[in-house]
Amino acid sequence: MNTKYIVILAVIALLAIGGFYFSINRNSAPQIPVEFNNNSTPVIPQNQNSVSVPTSPDVPKTTHAISIQNFAFSPTLITIKKGDSIVWINKDSVAHTATSDTGEFGSLSLSTNENYNRVFNTVGTFKYHCTPHPFMKGTIIVTE
Repeated sequence: MNTKYIVILAVIALLAIGGFYFSINRNSAPQIPVEFNNNSTPVIPQNQNSVSVPTSPDVPKTTHAISIQNFAFSPTLITIKKGDSIVWINKDSVAHTATSDTGEFGSLSLSTNENYNRVFNTVGTFKYHCTPHPFMKGTIIVTE
């Protein structure tokens, strides 16, 4: 066989192996949420339902998760700090909303695995419900 063809086949084989390796390993890096102290040093958060990030006017201090599952918000009562955010994650097989009782905020209809995020920049108590299922209720307390 001609050396030229052997070289071409070897290059094609290496490209195929490299493409296969890249396709199975490109998303294998673990996604670990971290918080940062004042020196921008990453610190693994202690609460797995919260993630802290460096602060700026547009970035929430900490994000807290509320699950929507079995026709309930969990937790139903949560206390957060001013500037923190809440992300509601629908884990039910039916659509839900997270809608303020006073109309201050409200998600669109969230299908399974969809989420809604809101930053809370005002101290106070915020009661909310699911519009299609008004018996589903929750409360957020925002402190300084």
